[in-house]
Amino acid sequence: MGLDQLTVLHHPHLNGFAGINGDVGPRVAFQGSFGAYSEFAAKTVYPDCNTLPRCSFADAIAAVKRNQADLVVLHVESTMEGTELRNYDLLLQHDLHIVQEINLFVNYCLLAMPGVLQTQL
Repeated sequence: MGLDQLTVLHHPHLNGFAGINGDVGPRVAFQGSFGAYSEFAAKTVYPDCNTLPRCSFADAIAAVKRNQADLVVLHVESTMEGTELRNYDLLLQHDLHIVQEINLFVNYCLLAMPGVLQTQL
């Protein structure tokens, strides 16, 4: 089991959630694709949110800066990978405010085809 710490950020000039297509929940950008742990974290904190996958953490932050998203989930710590130093750098480079921290417990599983030995992985 691993523990990931994620941070939710927003632009300081945000006064509410604009919503899109008549939705009332916030638009939350995250790095990864649908089903990523960051999306799970966003849905945990904001169950009615609209999640917006992005290719990189910088792209996710840019979505907030361009008003394409209201919030961004940023991965900052992991028991598997350690500290995400590049994301701390991004925090220093952009005028965003931390509004929530999430500790997400992750159970990792290793799957293999029948007959594959553990030493072959």
